[in-house]
Amino acid sequence: MSIRLYFVRHGESTANVLRIISNRDGNYPLTENGRWQAGYLADRLRGEGITHLFSSPVMRAVQTAEILSEAVGVPNHQVEALRENDNGSLEGRSDQAAWQTYEQAMEQWRAGAADARIADGETLAELRARFGAFIRGLVEEHGETQSRIVLVGHGGLYRAGLPVVLERIDHAFPWEHFLHHCEMVKAETRAGKSWCTAWDRSDLGWRK
Repeated sequence: MSIRLYFVRHGESTANVLRIISNRDGNYPLTENGRWQAGYLADRLRGEGITHLFSSPVMRAVQTAEILSEAVGVPNHQVEALRENDNGSLEGRSDQAAWQTYEQAMEQWRAGAADARIADGETLAELRARFGAFIRGLVEEHGETQSRIVLVGHGGLYRAGLPVVLERIDHAFPWEHFLHHCEMVKAETRAGKSWCTAWDRSDLGWRK
């Protein structure tokens, strides 16, 4: 028996379209296209036997999870650990200076600078700590079961966090394989370790 994990990125939101940095509680819902993306993903998940569903509390993730919840018949639970990287005083901004500051931080993260902070927001190490603790807790809680767990989060979260929870995913891989809206990463967990089996639609053969 093994746990299966489905790491899902949310659908397109108005914040994405408007290029607004909004990772807290801004009122930026899914676009019509984002709802279509979530519906299409829901169809992909219908036959997977999903048993648990968790999402970031950010509106775009919650709305994506609600569409999935209706399709798979499992209630959604919002958890802070799945929230996107906190950008501090950049929150709510869309100006060029804000994005330049953000991109500079992302370059530092890409280089592996664990203590690099996004403006006065979160460091790479802090994000990985909260995300990693939650995922490891899930794996420990469900043990050697056949749980099928969907986690609706964010592109930046997964880019930074998946290397610390998935075997055979190194730091560079998520930066080189961009995860688009409503795409997903699949993993299977055995003996307390989670092995990536697919990065969106490409089965990469990464099995124990």
